[in-house]
Amino acid sequence: MIHNNILLAYFNKPKVKESLTVFLDVDGVLNKESDWAIPFSLNNECFLTLSRLWKEFEKQHILRLVLISTWRSGREKEHNTDSYEYLESTLKRYGIKISDVIPLSNKGRQNEVEYYSKKKQCWKKHNN
Repeated sequence: MIHNNILLAYFNKPKVKESLTVFLDVDGVLNKESDWAIPFSLNNECFLTLSRLWKEFEKQHILRLVLISTWRSGREKEHNTDSYEYLESTLKRYGIKISDVIPLSNKGRQNEVEYYSKKKQCWKKHNN
């Protein structure tokens, strides 16, 4: 009887969700090439797809969205648009929050993501 209770407790305990970081590059993900004629435009169909995927992944993971797009630079003066705030508010309407932004550098996106990942892994080890 005790063994059965232990097994039931094991299988009924809440599962711990793993953390998953999603690095987002906006252009080509949240808009289509046909949208690029208007700088810093977003596509509702793309957002709906992202939102469905996000909700599905959230069932199994704790999601963190990290922005790696040129949209992170913020102001697009030529068109008087604050691209970052526009993106952030649009994501929020779909239930998605930007957790972090990789700082701009001249090292290229892959190097930026690798550096960020190593730095965050290092922080995680020191803060546990």
